[in-house]
Amino acid sequence: MTRQTYTVTESMTTPNGVAVDYVPPVPTDIVNFVSVLLRNAWVIVLMAALAALGAYFLVRSQTPQYESRTSLIISPRVDIDISDTLAGIDVLNQNIVGTYVQILRSAKVQQAAKETLRSQYGEALDNAEIDVRPIENSTVMVVTVRSESPELARDLSDAIADQVVQNNPVDALIQAYPLLVLDQAVVPETPQAPQGNMNIVMGAAGGAVVGIGLAFLLEEYRKARTLRLAS
Repeated sequence: MTRQTYTVTESMTTPNGVAVDYVPPVPTDIVNFVSVLLRNAWVIVLMAALAALGAYFLVRSQTPQYESRTSLIISPRVDIDISDTLAGIDVLNQNIVGTYVQILRSAKVQQAAKETLRSQYGEALDNAEIDVRPIENSTVMVVTVRSESPELARDLSDAIADQVVQNNPVDALIQAYPLLVLDQAVVPETPQAPQGNMNIVMGAAGGAVVGIGLAFLLEEYRKARTLRLAS
């Protein structure tokens, strides 16, 4: 079977009335643009390499940050009359979820959780970043802890959850809407930040953009120098 190749052409008529195929030329601007890039490719490659190298050393100089998460879920009791316990609060309209989120975010709960781990991690606990967010359209909440220590991130995340599950400051709330641990935190194997490969790629891309700009500046300099020597 013979393979056929097709070329996109435009039909035009000569002054003599003869129809011929006409292949549109490549725009001059595009040709000039590519020519400039090819003549100054070494500048682009050099800037991309330098930027990637700089990003690499920057990543190496940063302390890795690890994240660990504990998820909790509200499990309303069905064996009691909730209206007698917590009048005006409905789990369906997120009042309960919002209340639990604020309890998990409270300084009292977080400080109590840190004190349970103070003998093990010391002042490093005070540098940990804590975030609590509800999952949209659900009764699930996630406690996230970021730290230089992966073990600390795991233990503090679980400790905050345990403080609310076992020592909820609002007795009526925990009686009607118990909070259960859905997924315990695990020790993260890889750091959340810095993202080494991504930073290096972004650095190289940014360096290439700068290199393209320098390539056109260098081209203009050459043209100006040529004209000056010619005159």
